[in-house]
Amino acid sequence: MHFWPPEPARPPEQGRDGEDDVRELMALSRDIEAVVAAGDFAKQHVILEQITQLFVTKGRRLPADQEELFDGLFLALTRAAGGDVRHRVAEALCTFRKAPRGIVALLAADAAAEVAAPLLEHSPKVPEDLLVRVARTMGDEHLLPLSRRAALTPAVADPIAARGGDPVVLSLARNDGAALSDGGFATLAARAQPSEPIHAAACLRPDLPDAHFTKLLALGFTRACDALDDEFGDPALPGRAIVADIARTLADSSLERVKRHNIKTSILFVDAQVTARELTEADIGRWLSRRLIEDAVVGLAYLSRLPTRYVVRLCCAPTLIPATLFIKALGFSWPTAKALLRLMGSDGDKLDELRRGFALFDAISPETARRTIRHAAMAQKVVAFPLWTD
Repeated sequence: MHFWPPEPARPPEQGRDGEDDVRELMALSRDIEAVVAAGDFAKQHVILEQITQLFVTKGRRLPADQEELFDGLFLALTRAAGGDVRHRVAEALCTFRKAPRGIVALLAADAAAEVAAPLLEHSPKVPEDLLVRVARTMGDEHLLPLSRRAALTPAVADPIAARGGDPVVLSLARNDGAALSDGGFATLAARAQPSEPIHAAACLRPDLPDAHFTKLLALGFTRACDALDDEFGDPALPGRAIVADIARTLADSSLERVKRHNIKTSILFVDAQVTARELTEADIGRWLSRRLIEDAVVGLAYLSRLPTRYVVRLCCAPTLIPATLFIKALGFSWPTAKALLRLMGSDGDKLDELRRGFALFDAISPETARRTIRHAAMAQKVVAFPLWTD
């Protein structure tokens, strides 16, 4: 038997339909008493699916005084049900604002994470004290769906930050609806230091206190500089100078020299391309060769996840370093980088500048380039080359 989606909301109905629903409910109640008394577990599962379907399709029309009866029926049947059946009931009830409180609380605290997960993540009927108990006592399989809940109080979010594994804490850090206390933010900042994904997600939070943001940003700066110095190692162009150049470029709105109306048209074009097939370096190279700079910029933004206006700033920088590292971060080849530099009219047109640019491009890895761009973007509270998948 299937669990059907809820009907669209509509005004409560009176009269025969409501009376028929109550009679159907009472008939199921009598059946439940008989099968529970007989210990017929197979029949109990069938009736549980029937009552779930009745609630999903008609629950909004039942009188308020019948909700408690519904709860009692669910509780009587669910305790003896198998995990698969309990999971289906939880899935069916997880988004219902009128879901019976007792059964919601029972299933949300279920030891089987696949049963509890839909309610922990979605149900508005799970009581706060139960959420707190799950956050303080359950393992990662329960904490992960809980961390994705649309709104979390510090009483729930703080213990998740302290107890969860890295995937759980990353999920929490990415959840703007999770409110943390000062102590919770301190815990999150501590968890972010050894983990680059958590570090990046924490820095992007709009509510991260300035003291923690400054500390994490300084840590990211050091990591980016050290990686550049290890791989490039040119005393005339140290890592700190490269990172600072890119950070200044991303912060400089005066570098946005591409016309906005052209960008809007290119966004529509590139969206259509991406819908049809995967975007590649060959597409970017073809657009550059045809001087379709807006299409190339939008394509680069799509591939890097960096907002378009920041890609424009990197491409229009007065030095070749920002665009060079950006193209390297994408894993593209030097001919693509050189085509972009020449098309944008950078100072990199000069032969000696191009040689230095090639030396940098050839020496560093795409990961080091991504780390550098990602750090500079964090300072602007924007995403670039995210370390997670949506």
